[in-house]
Amino acid sequence: MKVLQFNNFSVHVYTDYASPHCHLRFIDGGDMVVSLPEFKTLTGDGKRLKKAIKELLIENIDFLCTKWDEVN
Repeated sequence: MKVLQFNNFSVHVYTDYASPHCHLRFIDGGDMVVSLPEFKTLTGDGKRLKKAIKELLIENIDFLCTKWDEVN
């Protein structure tokens, strides 16, 4: 489920019994999975979580964790 949309990527959370995380889908077709609330890269197409993206995620951490809790 898409929960946030930014200029160059969207953030998704899914029903999943793994540790809390979110999926980032980039407009260039890349994707990555990062842990919540630490935002450590779990998987990705060779991408590192850029500082500007991490800052956007940090600004929305409460919302993201709430959405994770809702679907899990």
